[in-house]
Amino acid sequence: MAASGFREAERKLRDLYSSYEEKLRSLEKRLTELEEKARKREVGFGELVGELRSLRFEARSLLGECKLESRRLLKELSAGLTREELEELEELSEDLLESFEDGVEDLLERVEEARLLLEPRRVRREIRIEIPEIRLPDIGKIIEESLSAAWRSSPSAVVSSTRILQADLKVIDALVEAGVFRSRNEGIAYFVHRGIECSRDWLEKVKAKVEEIRRLQEEIQRELEGFRREEDSQESGPRFRVKVE
Repeated sequence: MAASGFREAERKLRDLYSSYEEKLRSLEKRLTELEEKARKREVGFGELVGELRSLRFEARSLLGECKLESRRLLKELSAGLTREELEELEELSEDLLESFEDGVEDLLERVEEARLLLEPRRVRREIRIEIPEIRLPDIGKIIEESLSAAWRSSPSAVVSSTRILQADLKVIDALVEAGVFRSRNEGIAYFVHRGIECSRDWLEKVKAKVEEIRRLQEEIQRELEGFRREEDSQESGPRFRVKVE
């Protein structure tokens, strides 16, 4: 594809994401107006919750639609692109999608915070202590699976946007040109896997630390449950509610 043709494909891709950014800004504007009404007590709690649920659903649907449309457009544009041009366009799409996902996540966080604006008031003498539960992944299993997995030259189905040093990219490009790898993506995936394999000792230390954190978390939760049972047994005086979420 000529340079002008590639620029046209890039423009279409940017236009697609711009249209979804505009839709996201429309949702943000609705949320801002809703927050203002909540602060002025111009909306009831039930109505606020309903509107927030609608915004949350629309934001998630918008993200899903954006992903589907970007894949469809890339497939449509790939017909006239060279391999290098297609990889460059895919990297641009990943960057634009990452930025859009960040915007959606920010909106969803604001939606959750907006509920607190009209949350029913609690009894004044009640002190509510919320201890968030730390949900730790089974990192030991993840590490073992990664270290036991053999390198496969076939491309992975998982797409992740990342930034690497220009000097490192030159090395990978040189290996692609020499025929060692079929593409940048294959080269980067290979070196990521090799890096994990070479970090076996360090990963084992991480695994041990995570297990220690998990054990401490369980001890804290047991102690908090004990405090709550003691509180429930009291019949007079100020009450303290401990809620573990």
